[in-house]
Amino acid sequence: MLLLLVGVFWLKSQAAPIRGRWFVLLGVITFLALFNATKRPDGDWYWYIEGYWESFRSGLGTYLEAGGLSIRSTEPLYYYFSYVVSVLSRGSVTILALAITYLIYLPYAVAVERLMERLRLKDGLALSCLVFALIAGLTFTQSLHLVRQYLAGTVLFLVYLWILEGQTLKVVLGFTVGILLHNSFLIPGGLLLVSGFLWTSNAVRRHVFRVVFGLLLLSFVVGTVVSRWVLDSVFALGAMKDDGGLSSVIFVIDVGLFLAAMGWLWVKRRPDGTMEKETAIAVLFLTLFGGLLVGARDLTLFLLRFYFYIEWFRVIGLIALCGLATRGSRKVMIPGLIALISVILLHLRIERSPWDYGGGLLDHLVGSMPWWVHQMSQASWSAS
Repeated sequence: MLLLLVGVFWLKSQAAPIRGRWFVLLGVITFLALFNATKRPDGDWYWYIEGYWESFRSGLGTYLEAGGLSIRSTEPLYYYFSYVVSVLSRGSVTILALAITYLIYLPYAVAVERLMERLRLKDGLALSCLVFALIAGLTFTQSLHLVRQYLAGTVLFLVYLWILEGQTLKVVLGFTVGILLHNSFLIPGGLLLVSGFLWTSNAVRRHVFRVVFGLLLLSFVVGTVVSRWVLDSVFALGAMKDDGGLSSVIFVIDVGLFLAAMGWLWVKRRPDGTMEKETAIAVLFLTLFGGLLVGARDLTLFLLRFYFYIEWFRVIGLIALCGLATRGSRKVMIPGLIALISVILLHLRIERSPWDYGGGLLDHLVGSMPWWVHQMSQASWSAS
């Protein structure tokens, strides 16, 4: 809370707006990390804790050789990370929760901040979009459930940024890290690379909307064919397993943000017919990936396990929406409105989450330090 207050003061004083923005962001991320530290062991988080303790007790080599919790040899990176944390913290689950949260959110915040600099957003709007990206763009309640996938999602957005900056070596490194975190990264990561490659074509730059329509149709057909083949053959379990469903409200919101990005591309088109690179590559990726997911919608498990990769790109749609909403109108209320909506969405997600955090958003916001200490002590199980 102190970081948030210092950041707001700095922004109001206009003495160092970038520094103030980072105080706010660090305050938000620290709050989310502490919130996660109170989460009770349930769902996938329970199994992550079990594996964490087992590797601490028996050693990483023994744990990996035993194949604990169905570890794949192609996804070892998280287990090395968690083992290092277990050794440094003596098996503290609280420290693991804090470390995972920071590792998901802090690099993402840095990447979004650099994207804002490329787009030259004003300080107030940049801060509100950053806050939205952190607390509403990503589904916070899944960060300690789909741990490796969320780490891979942050790497995916970093790869997107490095494609924009033309840093080929970092792109290759990020792609490798993403796959080693979770093999599912291969599909969105591969489609992101294809999107970046397509942008190198002058024909694509000048006819983005025609290309988007064609790619949407192609990816939808491919997704449909693959899902039919899977359902009729070896992976029919994917359609039979009941792992929940995708909220229609979330889908409608994401479609709205995608259409806003398309509208912003049209508004910002240059005299020579080319489009804004940052938004165009994201739109190409979301077209390919989204069309594939919609085509394969009958594979509910596939849809749920891959759809969340879109979350990291919601901020681009929001930026576009803000750009469209503020053309020729008053801009004063937009940042505050975005921040308010973000907090409301975070509150609703926590309230409706199946996971127990020892209290709701309001409890954590107004809770005193003794309350925090009590909650974290309840969550701080040891390996002994």
